[in-house]
Amino acid sequence: MLDQYDIEMSAKESIVEVKKSSYSTDTSFSVIAASLDVESIMQTSEVITSTIDMNKLITNITNIITKSAGANMGAVIIDHQVHAQKIGNTVPQSTKIPLEHWKSGCKSMVEYVIRTRETIVVGSALHDRRYAFIAADPYVIEKKCRSMLCMPVIRNDQLRAILYLENDSIIDCFDKQRVTLLFILASNIAISLENSQYFETHLRAAEQLAHVQSSRARESEKYRKIQEEFIDRICHEIRNPLQGILGNIAVIRSSINDFPDPIKTNLDNSVNAIEICAQYQKSIAEDVLTLSRLEHGKYVTDSQPFVLSELLYGIISIFKVVMSNKQINFVQRFSITHDLVVHSDQALLSQLLANILSNAIKFTSKKGTIVMSCDCEQVDDHVMQVTLKISDTGCGMSREQTSRIFDRFEQSTQRTFSEYGGSGLGLFICKQIVDNLNGNIQVQSAVHVGTQFTITLPCGIHVSTTPTTPKTFKKNHFSLLSPEAPPSHMEPAAPSVNALVVEDNKINQKVLTRMLEKSGCTCVIANNGLEGLNAYCESQFDIVFMDVAMPVMDGFECCKKIRDFEASRNKPQVPIVCVSGNVRQEYQDLGLEAGMSMYLCKPISLNQISQVLSTYIK
Repeated sequence: MLDQYDIEMSAKESIVEVKKSSYSTDTSFSVIAASLDVESIMQTSEVITSTIDMNKLITNITNIITKSAGANMGAVIIDHQVHAQKIGNTVPQSTKIPLEHWKSGCKSMVEYVIRTRETIVVGSALHDRRYAFIAADPYVIEKKCRSMLCMPVIRNDQLRAILYLENDSIIDCFDKQRVTLLFILASNIAISLENSQYFETHLRAAEQLAHVQSSRARESEKYRKIQEEFIDRICHEIRNPLQGILGNIAVIRSSINDFPDPIKTNLDNSVNAIEICAQYQKSIAEDVLTLSRLEHGKYVTDSQPFVLSELLYGIISIFKVVMSNKQINFVQRFSITHDLVVHSDQALLSQLLANILSNAIKFTSKKGTIVMSCDCEQVDDHVMQVTLKISDTGCGMSREQTSRIFDRFEQSTQRTFSEYGGSGLGLFICKQIVDNLNGNIQVQSAVHVGTQFTITLPCGIHVSTTPTTPKTFKKNHFSLLSPEAPPSHMEPAAPSVNALVVEDNKINQKVLTRMLEKSGCTCVIANNGLEGLNAYCESQFDIVFMDVAMPVMDGFECCKKIRDFEASRNKPQVPIVCVSGNVRQEYQDLGLEAGMSMYLCKPISLNQISQVLSTYIK
């Protein structure tokens, strides 16, 4: 590209070149060229060269050459297309008319100049004997053209454009002075067109690149959504049967003491085995879902107050049965008060500790030892640093193996997978969770000695000694992991608690109904949202347990219609507890918008049922 200095020098040099032009060699032409007002030419050139946009540039060129030459019609032709034309005193119109379809000018004249690259100037087109083909052109005959000019714009031996001018009122309108001026302007026009074409080429390339990137981003987003929906469906389909399995386990456990030995012992062993398998399936579903959310930036950290010791004991209780079966010596060393309340994401912290503890149990041989410790140190008035350590006397790892243990799908050896199984996602997810919580995780290990994981997390300090019980929907979910194991015996809820269960899965209907009945509730079952709405409008209920994905009418729509029904009759809102297999925050937000009171993720426990009833039934 040329700068303004190059353009100015080109204009001055063009004046000299005009004197040598083949158009005229007589002295009067040279005198005309020398007498031109250079300052006016420079001002005109500046108007041309100040525009980089091709359409605006061509419009400016058309306007300037028409006025400068005293024409009443002008056009600019580029690459056999008429890009702009000006007729009379009108504003130049930007067009792109193929030359063969152009009806507002002499095509034969333009085609001749394209072939020969000669400038044609005629004073009376119908009577000029030098160019008989012009006089015979149908356009010239019909319009009775007089003065006509057609000039090539050439730079670096390339034809950049054709300047076309007419004046049908005056003979010999395009005199030598005007033609000389056009020659000079043509040089600057060539430079400006070259610059604009250079700019447009790169602009188009940038636009194409942006289009490709945008297209790839859309495709990526499309496949991300497909992947997300697929994971949601899979996790939902896993969680639904898990609700039936774990729910029945909870119901059986609550009644297991009613059986005599040895039936009681055999039943207890069988229930334990089933629960271990179900919890393993549940942990895989949670790992896959958490990984999907963390990787796509969809997980928003939900920092809420909770009692730290309750969370720790809840995690330990989940694995008591497994550790008991392996005769593992479990040691806990908590140097924290039982009522210490901290602020953090309880769900993520629970999953983090569950994954680490699960790994320790998996790799610790029978009669081995696992030690879990927790220490807290106050950093300032607002932050408490929590240090958690989980060590085991398992098979251990080499230094090379520990260096990649937090990689995706990584296991220490192929033998590890063959002997212990696992997806290779657990520790990768742990690293993602710790990063999400702005913490740090380290591992120390020795082959045949054992492994220790050390986790440090900054947690907010709660001003009260007991946690507040949140009443808002979004913060009141006990979904990812139970705070504690379901008790063997449930105290029944207050008498005469009428519960509506809206669930399309027959097994889950029975399981949830039996769990509620164990808690002292009387249940009515609806198979879909429409049945649930009709049942609610016809009877009186103290609480509603609502699934989301159902035929006929889903849970969100049913909840909205129930809230509308309550508002239309000035009735107080009955608690509507969502029981769903989808744990994504987007679904929880939709539940909040629909008017749901609480969101529980399947599988739910008797303990969660107890918490719900104690929260809403007084």
